[in-house]
Amino acid sequence: MKHRRIFILFILLLVYVLAQSAWWLYNIYNLHHLSGSADKNYLVMVLGEGFVFFMILIIGFYITYRSLKKEIKFSQQQRNFLLSITHELKTPIAAIKLYLQTIQRRKPTAEKQEEMIFKSLSENERLNTLVENILTVTKMEDEAYPLNKEKFNLSEFIEDVGLKMMDAQGKSINFEFILQPDVEFYGDKNALYMVLINLIGNAVKYSDEGSNITISLFQKNGETAFSIADEGPGIPKEEKDEVFKKFYRIGNESTRTNKGTGLGLFIVKQITQLHGGRAFVKRNKPKGSIFVCSFPPAE
Repeated sequence: MKHRRIFILFILLLVYVLAQSAWWLYNIYNLHHLSGSADKNYLVMVLGEGFVFFMILIIGFYITYRSLKKEIKFSQQQRNFLLSITHELKTPIAAIKLYLQTIQRRKPTAEKQEEMIFKSLSENERLNTLVENILTVTKMEDEAYPLNKEKFNLSEFIEDVGLKMMDAQGKSINFEFILQPDVEFYGDKNALYMVLINLIGNAVKYSDEGSNITISLFQKNGETAFSIADEGPGIPKEEKDEVFKKFYRIGNESTRTNKGTGLGLFIVKQITQLHGGRAFVKRNKPKGSIFVCSFPPAE
């Protein structure tokens, strides 16, 4: 409602300024006409200057309108982020507390206790990922996110992260690994770990029970690329670039059901770019999305 009032006020102001400008131009010409000195050249001059003035005015208002709209949209995204981050923090904390209280008070069987401990660790990992995402974004905005690069086996690294995510998932999803063996890569392992858990985590989040997630890795002519393909709802063509923006989430806030903060893909893109690469998404046929991180040959 507040943003709607701002737009209405902006439009009313625009109409008022245009009307006043037209009125003053008319009066200037009419005054000159009544004095008996009006001629065709003067009319052309007045209309020409008026046209230029109106064009500058309209362009200025248009730029202001776009900036205002952008600021309002960003403000809404920040508000939605604060709401979602509060929920995302409270949920795993409440779950861990519940599991621990159950173990303490009800003394469940060893099997049940092992299950609760596993779920608690999963919730803890989720909480840790969330905190790491927030800290990473803060460092990136302050330009204080240095890369500690080293040479390592990317094939084994991706497989290890993928298996860890597969074990921690709460769904029956089939993981397939298509990894070129012994791919050597020069980069920051911790940073790439965040890229992978965000991409695989998103794939799990938007996948249905019994669907497939394919993790691939290839290296050719020094160029390295890995991808995570899912069979979820996919991403509309017009939103493929938007999803990598900070706080951006697909869909309408009133109808969105999946949890999230809008930081994961922003981090994926920023870390990939810090490594000199690029991150993008393409359609997975017949349904789903394929997120790709491609890196040029190491210098």
